[in-house]
Amino acid sequence: MAWSDTLHYAPYVKGTPFLHEEVPLSTLGEAGETIPYSIINDSMVSMIFVVCILISMLTIIRSWRLICFQTKNVFRMPRENSARLRETAPEMRYQTYFLLQGGVMLGVLVYNFFLTWAKIEEAEKHYFVLGAFCSLFAAYHIIHEILLVLVRRVFFNKTQRHLDDLSRLYALAVQGALLLPLVMAHVYLQMDISTTIYLLTIILGVPMFLHAMKEYNIFFRKQHDIPAFLLYLAAIEAVPLTLLVGATIAVANYLTQYI
Repeated sequence: MAWSDTLHYAPYVKGTPFLHEEVPLSTLGEAGETIPYSIINDSMVSMIFVVCILISMLTIIRSWRLICFQTKNVFRMPRENSARLRETAPEMRYQTYFLLQGGVMLGVLVYNFFLTWAKIEEAEKHYFVLGAFCSLFAAYHIIHEILLVLVRRVFFNKTQRHLDDLSRLYALAVQGALLLPLVMAHVYLQMDISTTIYLLTIILGVPMFLHAMKEYNIFFRKQHDIPAFLLYLAAIEAVPLTLLVGATIAVANYLTQYI
């Protein structure tokens, strides 16, 4: 402590008439209000966005050939003898990354929706809730893929399954790539929920609709069996998606009551 500071506090030390021990010590200033939690101020979520942006930019640059090829052939039926020459192993890994990124972004988006009607007081529980929603979407993808393998192995040949796998993976990769700017706009630009849900429906619906048309060309075009195709979509796409929505609502209700 400097000499000037010692002189400043000298009258209040013990042994002087200015010291009153009977007066309780009080802190200077006024107590501030605690800043409520917001996903905007969450450093962990911000780090997730930064990492996803960097990896996405690098991935898009390296898989530009695949993007151009798949976009050009959205409405064209691929030739079966060239199916295995379409994607390289790194391009398959890039698409798998975007699939995982889509699950994480959906988890962050539902987590932000959850915070609008549920208050979480303990800070450590925020990441538990975020992890619960991300795990839910990861479990959905795993169960869905198992269901696809079991069903298609019975009805379709190996070449058809391979063509459908390539088309499905690309559709999911497109969804994962587009979900990143949507979720960031909702979080940081305060996009309203109705607009977010509208854009989310377009991002999730358009790639899967185009993939469904490709599935028809792969599996049902020769038979012209539209009722069987609609039944296939209901069993493979509609039912799991309905179960996912119901599971998400159930998990949100459970967390609202017990967190």
